[in-house]
Amino acid sequence: MPGTTPESQRCPFCGYAAGAFRQDLIAYEDEHVLVMPAKHQKPRNRGHCLVVTRGHVPNIYGLPANSMAPLLAAVASASRASKKAFAADGITVRQNNDPAGGQDVFHVHFHVVPRFLDDDFELGPYEIIDEPARAEQAAALREVWRAG
Repeated sequence: MPGTTPESQRCPFCGYAAGAFRQDLIAYEDEHVLVMPAKHQKPRNRGHCLVVTRGHVPNIYGLPANSMAPLLAAVASASRASKKAFAADGITVRQNNDPAGGQDVFHVHFHVVPRFLDDDFELGPYEIIDEPARAEQAAALREVWRAG
C-alpha cells in the first residue's frame, strides 16, 4: 500500500500528505494530490510550486495508471492558478526522475514554475524560501482556485 513503507515514512512529501507539516503550506489537495510552494525557488520565479502524489511512488516509472489523469489535471490546474496568482508571462512544468535526471526527492512530483520574460531561469541559483513566505504563496494560489 502506498505511503506505509519505512522509506515513505522518511519522505518529506509523504509527511505533507500525512499532515505532519503546517497545513497553511498546502495550496490545494484532493484524494490524489497535494500542491504546495517549493522550499527552493529562484529569486525571479517566486511562486514555484510542486504537485505531489498523495501515495508514495518513487518515480514516474511506477506511477499507477489510475493516478495519471488526476495528476495531470492537477498539474494543468496548478499551472493556470500560478500564472494568474503570480502574474506570470508563462509557466514551465518539469518532472525529474533518477539522480542523473535531476531528481533529489524520490517521490513523484511535478514542478510548476512561474516564468517571466528574460527571467534567466536557467542561470540563477535557488534560494530557501521560509515558511511564512510559502504560506503567503499558498494563500495566493488558494484565492485563485476559490475565485474559479
